[in-house]
Amino acid sequence: MDKKIRKLILEFLYDKKKTVTDYDIKQYCLSKYEIPEKDFTQRDEIEQQINHIKHVLLGENIIENGEGEISHFIWLTAKGYKEFDPWYKKFWDFINNDFAKLLSLISIILSIIATYLSLSK
Repeated sequence: MDKKIRKLILEFLYDKKKTVTDYDIKQYCLSKYEIPEKDFTQRDEIEQQINHIKHVLLGENIIENGEGEISHFIWLTAKGYKEFDPWYKKFWDFINNDFAKLLSLISIILSIIATYLSLSK
C-alpha cells in the first residue's frame, strides 16, 4: 500500500505543478481510496501512512516543503520531476552518471581474474 500512496502523492503533485497543502494531499489520497467519512480507524491508518511517506520523500529530496509561514506547502523538486521521465531518459542519465562506475567495477573484476590466472601458472 505504501507504493500506491507514494505514487498517488507524486502524481497529485506532478499534475498540480504548483505548491499544495498537506490537507489537499490527504483529501486526494482518501478520495482515491473511497473511504467513508465515518470509518475513522481506516482513515487514521491511511493518514499515518501518508505522513510517513511524506517524511520519506522529504528525506529523499523528492519533495520539499516551505519554512516559516509557508511550512504547510509542499512541491516537487527537480529530482521529483525526474521520477516521471520516460525510460530512455532514465537510461541516458544512468549512462552519463553511473556508467563510469560500472565500467571501473568490471575492469577491477577482470584484473583480479587476470592476476589469478597469471599467478596460477
